[in-house]
Amino acid sequence: MEKKEEIFKEASLEAQQEQARIIFNQPIYVNANGKTIKIRPLTAKSQIKIATCAIRQTSIDVEEATAPNLIALTRKNLKSQCQAASYATLNDNRLYGFAGNFKRFFFHWINWRIIMNSWDSGIVNEVFVAMVEKYGLRFFFQNSAMILEMNNLRKKKTKEEVESLVAEQKSE
Repeated sequence: MEKKEEIFKEASLEAQQEQARIIFNQPIYVNANGKTIKIRPLTAKSQIKIATCAIRQTSIDVEEATAPNLIALTRKNLKSQCQAASYATLNDNRLYGFAGNFKRFFFHWINWRIIMNSWDSGIVNEVFVAMVEKYGLRFFFQNSAMILEMNNLRKKKTKEEVESLVAEQKSE
């Protein structure tokens, strides 16, 4: 039997630099409308918090929504995005994640409100998009959205089944 030689490909220079940046906790800088925002590599806890903020956003149907309702829905989504941006900016994995946990616990409650009142929605959106693209969270968010839609469909089907059973029992 012949032994196949294993061929190892060396990672590209960009991938090696990105890996070194994550290992040495070097932040990325997002330039948004003249404002520079620093985001460190995300820890697992920050990723979970950001994902919950992203999932809390509601889809907006512009044709059916009235003006006050549309404003309320966009305000709710902006609140979730500001909370996600706060988790991203407070994220810190120094001291084995203790620094980030400390910042999240003591400063998140005020930081997201400061972000919401002082940052423009365009800046929040740019930070959110840069964070999702830089850290490869798009696949996770797509799966989360798909699971959310599956749960909504399951609830709808269950509700229809219950209504049909109730109608059947009434007819008897």
